[in-house]
Amino acid sequence: RSFSSREPPMLLPRLESSSVYGLRHKARAVAPILDGDTCQFLLGTFRFREENEVHLLEISDDDSEIKLKRLLAHPNEIWHLASSPTNSSLFFSIYEDASLTSSRFRASLWSIPVDDGSSVLDHLCEFQGHSSVIRTIMWEPMGSDKSIAVSVDEHVLRKWKFDTASANEVSSIDVGENILLTAACWNPHFLNEVATTSECSVRGWDFRSGKQSFIIDSAHRAAVRDLDFNRNKPYYLVTGGDDSKVRFWDYRKPSSPVREFAQHSHWVWSVKYSPFYDQLVVSGSTDHTVNLYNVASTTLTSMDFNSSADSLGAGLAKKEDHVIKSFEEHDESVYSIAWGGVVRGSWVFASLSYDGRLVINHVPEEDKFRILMA
Repeated sequence: RSFSSREPPMLLPRLESSSVYGLRHKARAVAPILDGDTCQFLLGTFRFREENEVHLLEISDDDSEIKLKRLLAHPNEIWHLASSPTNSSLFFSIYEDASLTSSRFRASLWSIPVDDGSSVLDHLCEFQGHSSVIRTIMWEPMGSDKSIAVSVDEHVLRKWKFDTASANEVSSIDVGENILLTAACWNPHFLNEVATTSECSVRGWDFRSGKQSFIIDSAHRAAVRDLDFNRNKPYYLVTGGDDSKVRFWDYRKPSSPVREFAQHSHWVWSVKYSPFYDQLVVSGSTDHTVNLYNVASTTLTSMDFNSSADSLGAGLAKKEDHVIKSFEEHDESVYSIAWGGVVRGSWVFASLSYDGRLVINHVPEEDKFRILMA
């Protein structure tokens, strides 16, 4: 069938404080729009050897209603999305170009057309040269250089200089055939450093020297699936692994985590710090749940959550690091999660399960109040 004739997505009933958006196809990629005034997310479908879709969704301020703003055609199944920190119309995607006889991963820069009536994405350039599975492609995290990107495949990290017409590789780090890279995150405090996961380990890589800059040798007892840096506190990161754990690290002290949570019962596929309140972290798992944490002890201010809070009332007494809430609105594995990328969406997070179910949740009001009054 043609793209225009496809059935529309399902806007499912709200689940108490949650909002649900149901795709008619499988999906594993969601990303926040990082520029603009409204809370928006990009959502990509995962249909093997077929045309796919990118959905641009907007979350309303008052009742968290999910509105489909644009429905756009995208070639091949979408593994990863990343929106520009400075231009809401630009995004990267990683997709698998598969046929009956061969398959290769590709990474490209796209532009959402200005014309609201158009359903065709503008393909601007491709990041060519990868010979294995591309794990991620990232914008420079602070948005200070709009023309630099880093991509990571199974064995090579590549830094790119790009514009809307072409992408040129400027440097690379080959980690060798004995290290299989699975996930990566660009350090927002040291822009020459990218951290990666490989089996049970986390490694940092310095593009200036082309060498390893740090290692957490046994970050988890099983494979590390994801990691994310604290944007406010240097050296601190969070990891999620196949041992069902979420762990927090100061990578200068790699012998043991500074904090650990074991609330999941299966693999942790995605972990993300809030970009606005670094005591807030969310994780998604193949146990179908999403967990929201308050980890104030690991933040820049390291606020004392054991201190008295008489001025807030006995019912709002401060707490130690804890799981704020476990959300159970998914029926399949949760592969991707994302926080709202703009100030108006700073308390909002999205979770996506493989069956194409996107759930929008909020930090509970009581916890928001505690954080703002601390």
